[in-house]
Amino acid sequence: MTLPECSIHQQEMLDLLQKESFQYFLYEVNPANGLIGDKTKPDWPSSIAAVGLALAAYPVAVERGFISRSEAAAKTLATLRFFRHSAQGPEPGYGPLIRGDADRGSLFRSGARGRK
Repeated sequence: MTLPECSIHQQEMLDLLQKESFQYFLYEVNPANGLIGDKTKPDWPSSIAAVGLALAAYPVAVERGFISRSEAAAKTLATLRFFRHSAQGPEPGYGPLIRGDADRGSLFRSGARGRK
């Protein structure tokens, strides 16, 4: 979708910004479980907010040609399967931050800055 009030140069810059912003999700995803790093700092936990934003961004990325539909589906399924097979209920619960290399037995509630 183009914005009528944007010049061609502005539209190209907007397209580039969108594509490069989406690259964050491709770089920070754990392909084994679909979790997304909360920030680019090494060993930083994933966040439920980043995971949710990635899940919302995948269909847009497909529509814009940033990734294929099958790649988006694989990433989405990895994420959903991870949460489906993880412990459910009020405890221990998912805090806003989750270890990015988490398996079903290593989730933790986050404290300050995601530390255990």
